[in-house]
Amino acid sequence: MQLLDHPNVVQLKHHFFSTTQRGEVYLNLVLEFVSETVYRVAKYYNRMNQRVPIIYVKLYAYQVCEDVPFHLSDFSPNRLGSFVVNCYGMNTKE
Repeated sequence: MQLLDHPNVVQLKHHFFSTTQRGEVYLNLVLEFVSETVYRVAKYYNRMNQRVPIIYVKLYAYQVCEDVPFHLSDFSPNRLGSFVVNCYGMNTKE
């Protein structure tokens, strides 16, 4: 993860191990801060009874497509691909 450098993937800033009182070891990752999540954006527009602006849908869809090769083993279309369908249906022409 330290070697991965891609604009659509958060950067790993630091990592460290910690141990609990029971002797369990945890790997802690310090990642780049992302101010908004897709969930929060979708939730905001849903509360406002509006559709997510098409430019956001296109940007998120582009980032998903760019990210897929890095996560082919654990990528699930249900994670974020459904966001595009739920926010704007399959009609992305404007």
